[in-house]
Amino acid sequence: MKKVISMVVLVVMLFSCLTVNSFAAAPETVMPLWDNTSLTSINMVFGETTGAALMRVTGKSGVNQIDGYCIVYVRDGNDWVYVTELSKTVYRFTCYLEVPFYCEVGCEYKADFTFQVHKNGVIETIEQSVTKICT
Repeated sequence: MKKVISMVVLVVMLFSCLTVNSFAAAPETVMPLWDNTSLTSINMVFGETTGAALMRVTGKSGVNQIDGYCIVYVRDGNDWVYVTELSKTVYRFTCYLEVPFYCEVGCEYKADFTFQVHKNGVIETIEQSVTKICT
């Protein structure tokens, strides 16, 4: 009887170790699996009185059009107030968009980006945002 209990405890310990190790190997973040897009990069930078929302999108082989659109907002209490917007369409596989705006030190700004990547009649839409405080 002692032998059977020892074997059961050993089996339970082995399975619990395997389960913990399999969960420990899981990735920390989930990466999107885009069909048409290989890279997106967004950022917001500030000078003394000016800022810029920056976007770069690179499509995969065969992409023939990218539409980029950005709206910039400034926080006013609990609300986001419109500052400016800009859009651009390119007929190649890389799109770069820079949206300049005037900023005030200490204010929080948000840029909402929308990209549409076209390949063989399929349009892939990606939305991303960045929020930063002007310093």
